[in-house]
Amino acid sequence: MNQNEQLRTFLLSNAKRLTEEWYDSLDKKMLPEFMRVRKQYRDSIEEFVNTYEGSIEPKLINAWEEHVIRIFDITILKFITAAEETSSLQLKAQQEMIHELSSPVITIKKDIALLPH
Repeated sequence: MNQNEQLRTFLLSNAKRLTEEWYDSLDKKMLPEFMRVRKQYRDSIEEFVNTYEGSIEPKLINAWEEHVIRIFDITILKFITAAEETSSLQLKAQQEMIHELSSPVITIKKDIALLPH
C-alpha cells in the first residue's frame, strides 16, 4: 500500500469520529465549525506523517494539506450558496404572506369576494 492509500485509510478510520463531532456542533456558527473540522483533518495528516517520520516527502504532505483545504473550501462555498438560496426563498415566501395578509378582502356574497389590485 503506497503512502496516499495509507493516508486515505488513516483518514477514513478517523472520519466517523470527526463527522459525529461535527454534526453535534452544527447548531452554532457554521463557518468556524467548518474551519475547526478542516483543522482536525490537517492534524490527522500531521499525526499520520509523524508515524512515518522522515519517510514522507514534504511535497506530498503539502499536496495532501492543499487537497483537504480545497475540499473544505468547496464544501463551505456550497453550504453558503445553499444557505443563501434557502434564506432567499424563505424571505420571498414571508413577503408573499405579508402581502396576502395585508390586502383587504371585500365580501360581495357568501362565496364571492373582491380584492383590490
